[in-house]
Amino acid sequence: MDIGSSDDDDVITDATTLDRLPLEVLEPIVKLLPYKDMVKATEVSIRWHQIVDELLGRKLFVGRACQFTPDDEERYRHNYVPITNMGKLGVNTCYVGEVVDNTKSMSSLVYYWTKLKDTLFGPTLPKFKYPHLLKHIFFDGPLLSRYFDSIVRPLQNLERLDIHWSALCSLNPANMDFPPFNRLETLNIWGHKLTQGLFTQFYSSSQIVGNLLVLLAHNQFPSLHNLAMEYPFDLKENASKVTDSLLEFLIKHQKTITKFKLCVNLFITEEPNDWDSAEDRNWVSKAKAASKLIKLKQMDLNICSIYKVRLAKIWNAFVEAQNSLDSVSVMTFRLEQNVMRRICEQNFKTLVSIGLTRLVLSEEGRSLPIDCTVFETCSLLKSLFLEGIPANTVDPGIINVFKLPKTLEKVELGSLPMYIQDSRRLLTEFPNMRNVFLGDIGHQGDFGVEVETIKQVIRDRKITFITLYGCVNGAIPEDGIPNGNPDNEVRINVRYYGMLELKLNPQGYYEPIPREPLPDMFVDDLD
Repeated sequence: MDIGSSDDDDVITDATTLDRLPLEVLEPIVKLLPYKDMVKATEVSIRWHQIVDELLGRKLFVGRACQFTPDDEERYRHNYVPITNMGKLGVNTCYVGEVVDNTKSMSSLVYYWTKLKDTLFGPTLPKFKYPHLLKHIFFDGPLLSRYFDSIVRPLQNLERLDIHWSALCSLNPANMDFPPFNRLETLNIWGHKLTQGLFTQFYSSSQIVGNLLVLLAHNQFPSLHNLAMEYPFDLKENASKVTDSLLEFLIKHQKTITKFKLCVNLFITEEPNDWDSAEDRNWVSKAKAASKLIKLKQMDLNICSIYKVRLAKIWNAFVEAQNSLDSVSVMTFRLEQNVMRRICEQNFKTLVSIGLTRLVLSEEGRSLPIDCTVFETCSLLKSLFLEGIPANTVDPGIINVFKLPKTLEKVELGSLPMYIQDSRRLLTEFPNMRNVFLGDIGHQGDFGVEVETIKQVIRDRKITFITLYGCVNGAIPEDGIPNGNPDNEVRINVRYYGMLELKLNPQGYYEPIPREPLPDMFVDDLD
């Protein structure tokens, strides 16, 4: 087009500016701005103000990162701002770190002036600019009760609430009587990076338990679907109170809750004696009765302490009584195989994914083969994860792949010795298989994966991801196995510590999954 043309159709009447760009172009630009620049962007125009505050929202990090903040990139990539700045921008997700009393660092003049203003006009408490926009909030560390109330009370559209124990210890029971969060779908109560010795030097564990009991007893969320809770580290005489309150909370939400995750911290200790008393049997019966009232779709149970025999029995009984699960994961110190059998029998019509860790493979010196017949009736099963006890030194329990359902798409097996013919069948005869991980299934004699089986898998090109860890039986040629791609042949070989990881590339041929090599010191330790 001739810009100088006098044709009316060709005359440019208005220059294209940032403010006139379409929304789908502006949003990615705004997302890349740091917090301070985003605040400034709201002053560009009314439209930018609307994009930042109303349409886009923002993740806000308040206070300061503390020792309990998870080591994830999400939190450490961002700068935390003072809690007094939280009202400058509309946000949809907020991470509240440790928030301390700033009056302790004020000069005397500023302190008394602040006290006078609070007396005359009431205390100035932080609030969100647009409380209705906020959907997710994470309390990662201790903060003052008055701050907690001023932050939480206006959040009528909250969908997810995460509370760390360190936040519970600094609050009072009145804080736990929440407003009616009618849209709350997810509640997580967790204790990342918490050890009893360090924590109890500064905070009261009894206050944590007290606040937790109030939270469970005084609140009902009509839309709650997901609940995740980690037991407080120091239960002792409060173990039964917390467990009973948790069961009652689950019953109270039986019409809506579908996912439940429970973790018992490694540092909880308990005498393992006399765990089969009349009181314990009554407790197990109570857990089963509660479970029958609740129709969960997903259950994750993680009890990793050798001493938590009581809690393992109670919550195993809870899992066993479920009859509509499509996904279940159970990890305890010693998982009896009858738990696996009962889970499959109760949920054979719905079960899609099952994960069982630390299965008992021997008893009184005799081998206990994995009873795979329990999976035969699970006609919808697509994902299977089984792990034995690595320290088991007696005759190994053997897994019979022939009894596994052909519907499986993903299988992960660890510390479960497998015969050569079973590994061949698993890798070549399951039509829907897309992801296989085999670790420590043996690599000598009759156990492991033969090199010929690996060559056949590479020729078949059906499984998307394959990981073989310390289980290749035989020697792969020094120059590797060709992947069969005539345009770009890649030689496949075992890497450090017997690791073989393959994935299908876009052309449909296998190539190694790129990994950073292990440090020499770590490799020496493995050897």
